[in-house]
Amino acid sequence: MRIFCSCPGDGTSDQDSLGSSDKLHWLYRCIETVEENTMPQSPHNRVAELHNLAAHAHTAAAVAHGKGDHLTAHELSKQALEYSRNAHQLSEELGTKVGQSRRSERV
Repeated sequence: MRIFCSCPGDGTSDQDSLGSSDKLHWLYRCIETVEENTMPQSPHNRVAELHNLAAHAHTAAAVAHGKGDHLTAHELSKQALEYSRNAHQLSEELGTKVGQSRRSERV
């Protein structure tokens, strides 16, 4: 899945003039908009989406850090970690379900 919004500070938007809290609000709103506009998806696609969201947040954090906005970078890094953990947890749950269904098919 591709996220069709630009990050503050990456040169593709006029968001460079925003303060730290405004940039965070803008990014969270961008991510929420992407999540609200998605069709129902398989759990595997949801895992991939969470990984992509984590990567997007990491990229935005790197941009903020490069511009010296360490508070925003820290908050975005925390958000990326949360997405990564959610993706990992969902992956483990899916692995367990697949393993259980394969065992039941053999019987």
